[in-house]
Amino acid sequence: MLGFLVQTLANNGIPAGMTILGMILPHGLLEIPALILAGAAVLHIGVVLATPTTKRTVGEVFITSLAEWMRVVAGLVLPLIILAAVVEAYVTPRLGLALFR
Repeated sequence: MLGFLVQTLANNGIPAGMTILGMILPHGLLEIPALILAGAAVLHIGVVLATPTTKRTVGEVFITSLAEWMRVVAGLVLPLIILAAVVEAYVTPRLGLALFR
């Protein structure tokens, strides 16, 4: 979908670099790290559950790792996604208009 948009605009005389810089990069800089952090937090849950411990049960390990995941999501991922949404709604359209005039 993204490639189609860039190519369609390029066919109509708007350079692909300008499209990426003006319409994709501003909010993508926030969305991609949020996605990586969320994925890493989920992978951490799997690693912790796969690592056997003799001191705690699987349920205790799961609840503890779920709490750590929730801290990452609530403290890092959601604020980044909300900030990316604000940038996409307010900054990206203005930047796009300024670049394409």
